[in-house]
Amino acid sequence: MAIIGAEEEHGDSRMTELAKADTIKWYQKPNLHLLYVILILCGLGVEWTSGFDSSMMNSLQAVKSWVDYFDNPTKGRLGLLNAMYSLGSLCAIPFIPTISHYLGRGRTTLLASVIMSMGAGLQAGARNSDMFLASRWVLGFGIPFAIVNASSLIGELSYVNERPIMTSLFNASWFVGAIVAAGTTYGTFQMKSTWAWRLPSLLQLVPSFFQIAFMPFCPESPRWLISKDRGDEAFAILNKYHSEGIGGEEFVRLEYAQIQSTIAQEKELASRFVWADVIRDAPMRKRFTIAAVMGFFTQWSGNGLLSFYMKKILALVNITDDHTVQKIILSNTCWGLINANSSRAAIPVLVFIYVYSPFYNIGWNALAYTYLVELFPFQQCSQGIAVEQLSVRAAVFFNTYVNPIALDSIGWKYYIVYCVWIMVEILAVYFFFPETHNRTLEELSFMFEEKEVRDKVQNNVDKVLQLELEEMAYIHTAIADVCHSSRGLP
Repeated sequence: MAIIGAEEEHGDSRMTELAKADTIKWYQKPNLHLLYVILILCGLGVEWTSGFDSSMMNSLQAVKSWVDYFDNPTKGRLGLLNAMYSLGSLCAIPFIPTISHYLGRGRTTLLASVIMSMGAGLQAGARNSDMFLASRWVLGFGIPFAIVNASSLIGELSYVNERPIMTSLFNASWFVGAIVAAGTTYGTFQMKSTWAWRLPSLLQLVPSFFQIAFMPFCPESPRWLISKDRGDEAFAILNKYHSEGIGGEEFVRLEYAQIQSTIAQEKELASRFVWADVIRDAPMRKRFTIAAVMGFFTQWSGNGLLSFYMKKILALVNITDDHTVQKIILSNTCWGLINANSSRAAIPVLVFIYVYSPFYNIGWNALAYTYLVELFPFQQCSQGIAVEQLSVRAAVFFNTYVNPIALDSIGWKYYIVYCVWIMVEILAVYFFFPETHNRTLEELSFMFEEKEVRDKVQNNVDKVLQLELEEMAYIHTAIADVCHSSRGLP
């Protein structure tokens, strides 16, 4: 991800070399491409919920029945309606690592989906602002459990050649939910009844429904299974989905051996108290610091203004018609064409909004979870993403509460704050973020640690492989003896 990262060293590269030699495409591997379809339905759907929520709350500010029903919320009240989602997330984060390690990636995502479905139903049936606030809290409480575990599951199940693409699609799929929400609200905002906002609120449970329906068909993370001493199940999953390419059998044996060795070393180093790993040693502190910084940067790059307060931004350039606002929100989400402007100042503003989006999405949006999954060892992966989510939700909570107040107070001058801050982000990434490209998760597990630790892991991998080869040789000999005996041979 970063430009400078030479100070870190990686481990055994044999898996990477085998993967590079595998020229069979993923769509030519029946089991693997079926796995990716399942992961899209029950994994990427998590970010559909996030995108739907942000886009819907952005659009509802231009829905008259919603504004009237909740007594025209402005400034602090409007900020609280948006920020309550992040407050719910902040309350959930301390419990994520423990529950994730106990239930596994799949079942934790399933539990989170049930919670979010309840929140969407409560939101659709809200009778007053307090009930709406409560529904926002419930939705927010469920989402980080799903984000942490679904992103980890995608990274841990994907074949090494497609892992960067799959994990990048995870955060990028935010726009699927955002487009659906913007389109739905554009279609309902002229309704005179409260269904103008209740219907979009109700539809927010659809992504969670996909996760509930398809998660039973998704295999569990092999790394989680090995950490629970269920190695046979893990090997069966790896063999089914990762052995269809050139040198597939050798790749799976090596992958299984590396996972076993890496997790054994992680357990040896891990602290008994789950959150103690955050400050355990210098390498782990560096990982968690980068995770926290990433979370903060993803939400302090100006994107919060566009995600939640487009109506206020457009009002600064005299675009106030609700119909026009809804079309701009929808077209911005789809990155389509604009065909309704009433102010000269609006044209450059809208142009720069559209220019900003691809650069943000290529960087922070697409690569965030790809990088985090690669940055942390398995044992601390859920904690690392949870810390990133803690930083994200704290930043979002602050932004969604403060942004409308700042926009009302100083108008367009508020943009200058973000322009200066983005320069700080550029310098931080350039100098402090290590490169992780083109490596397996096991190779990256101890890139910050001393060479002694990496050598120990490598030796353990070789021992596991030797034991596997000896076991296979014994089985082949036994089979040969049985065959000879059955033929009456000496």
